[in-house]
Amino acid sequence: MLRSRALACVLCLAAVLGLAFLPGPAAGTAQPGRVRLELLRAPVWRKPDQPLNIRLRITNQQPDRIEAFRLAVGVEDRIGSRSALHDSFERPSSYQPSTFPKDYEKPMAPGATRVISIRDSTSKLDLLDLASEGGVYPLTITFQDLSRDEI
Repeated sequence: MLRSRALACVLCLAAVLGLAFLPGPAAGTAQPGRVRLELLRAPVWRKPDQPLNIRLRITNQQPDRIEAFRLAVGVEDRIGSRSALHDSFERPSSYQPSTFPKDYEKPMAPGATRVISIRDSTSKLDLLDLASEGGVYPLTITFQDLSRDEI
């Protein structure tokens, strides 16, 4: 039961903590050099080995075509206090002890939008398999433009 509760808490704030939506432009305008990630779906509760079932909308707001990109899905160490939780909203960690990549080879034109589902199992995040305490383990999704080697 503790293991299930740990995983449930781990991912219940995945979208809020991990994606921390990039600031978007005013309606109808684009910011050069930006890609926007928007969370469309992230189930609140999960049991061990269940799929993440995260759905994202990715928008290429830069003037150049993206040839290929990678989404790195990572989980951070357990957050132990409410103040640490609030800090994670402001300053997400740049280090995730457990992560896996998802590569996408289909190009995205400037202004293009794509909806992506991440259905991989929580078991791909080793830290969650080793977790013995309940709590919040922030999930982070990072975009990397493989054609430019930029994050």
